[in-house]
Amino acid sequence: MRTDQRIRGRRRAFSLETLEARELLAAPDVLHPIGKLVKAREGRGFTATVATFQTSDRSATPKDYQVSINWGDGVTTAGIVARGPGRGHFTIKGKHSYDNGETQVPITVDVQPQGGAVVEITTRAKVSGITAAFIPVPETVNEGDTVSNMIVGQIQLVGRSRNLSLVSLGSTVSFPTALSPVEPEIQGAAGGKGLYNVIVPSYTAPEQTSMSSQASVDLYLQIHGARHGDVLINSQSPFAVQEVERTWVPTPISEPVGTVPTSQTSIEVGYFTDSDALTNHDQFLITVTTPKGTKLDNIDHPYGVYYQIQPGANGASPVVAVYLTPQGIANSQLFNSITTSQLQVVVQEEISGSNGAAASGSITGTTSLTVFSSLSLEMVSGAYEVVGGPPPPPPPDSNGMVGYIFGFNPPGAGLPQYQITINWGDGTTTTNPSLYPAGPLYPMSGEGANDTVYGIAMTHMYTTGGSPDEYDIKVTITGPGIPAAKPITGTAKFYVFCSTCF
Repeated sequence: MRTDQRIRGRRRAFSLETLEARELLAAPDVLHPIGKLVKAREGRGFTATVATFQTSDRSATPKDYQVSINWGDGVTTAGIVARGPGRGHFTIKGKHSYDNGETQVPITVDVQPQGGAVVEITTRAKVSGITAAFIPVPETVNEGDTVSNMIVGQIQLVGRSRNLSLVSLGSTVSFPTALSPVEPEIQGAAGGKGLYNVIVPSYTAPEQTSMSSQASVDLYLQIHGARHGDVLINSQSPFAVQEVERTWVPTPISEPVGTVPTSQTSIEVGYFTDSDALTNHDQFLITVTTPKGTKLDNIDHPYGVYYQIQPGANGASPVVAVYLTPQGIANSQLFNSITTSQLQVVVQEEISGSNGAAASGSITGTTSLTVFSSLSLEMVSGAYEVVGGPPPPPPPDSNGMVGYIFGFNPPGAGLPQYQITINWGDGTTTTNPSLYPAGPLYPMSGEGANDTVYGIAMTHMYTTGGSPDEYDIKVTITGPGIPAAKPITGTAKFYVFCSTCF
């Protein structure tokens, strides 16, 4: 019995000594702390290992440690310590959820063993979810253009984008040339998953401006269906205003004097090219000024000018062809007199446009105008015998003709108004003499309806001393469209002799 008691006593004594030794030992240590990357999804709760550590105290248990986890979003929770895969190895886990996605969040883990100092372990969390990224869309506008529904950028929702919608809450777009910002519209882009267009409903570029700058895009958005709600985006999008380039290409006009247009006759003045996009909706104010100062345009009735947008040659850009109308030609009396001059053409800005764009950039140009006489004079030389007095009037088809006139437009136009002067070469002249029997012009049959020929007959008294004489006959014609400074002239030789002179 005593022996057993002694043994038990010794065991008890050993146990007391062991407890006293443990109390004298240092608190459990924290060795080799390692933070673990946490992967999470926006709005979803999770439990994850945030750190591991080891201890040299092989008798340590999870209860020997207190752990707190600062998740980096303003929330701190208690951590859970559990034994690891080996003796003296421990893991730290925590429960949490993040509201904002696509962010790198720093995590701080504080580990405090019983009776020991706090050990800090740092790591991070990568939270996936929905974020909004702005994609600039460069835009170039022609000076003076009014552009509708202009896309200045796009918003790409990154992440899980099903069943989401994007709403603007007071967003603005500011242009460097605009006095006040514009509120854009946010619309889903065709064929783009989670892609939205930032649209400016209307913008008018200033006149006579060329610039390259940036449009400031300040977006305040709300993503419906996402936990993180509002999104702020402050960005810029390249923006430029360019001058409209127009080039006038004249079509020279050359018509005979007295041209009378029919209801179907129009004359092209020229055309202009345009760097702006041309459609049949474009409208221009075009004014043509004649040499006499008459202004013709395509606005005032009756219209003196009209234009047509036509395809360019060989696939080139369309052109705008400008025409004079029959009414414009008649009212301006454009072809009533011979002239070599210019038509002044002014193409002004578009007066309206139903295609959302108003072109700009006035241009001026000229087109050469030549109005010429259609008359031609063919002189006839001959030999004539003087027998004591003037010869009898010759018939129109004989050699007694001084010459022939061709090319009245139309036949007989202004016939009584023409003045014909015959210089007989002997120092005498006759102007519109009363000949055969009422004047110097006699119609003769031509080859066609528009080919009437008029003959110039003569009556004159030559004096001769018996020897043959030569005379240079000159005919001068003036009248409608034939100014005195530029008459039609012709010459012929008359050989006059006297077989019975004494």
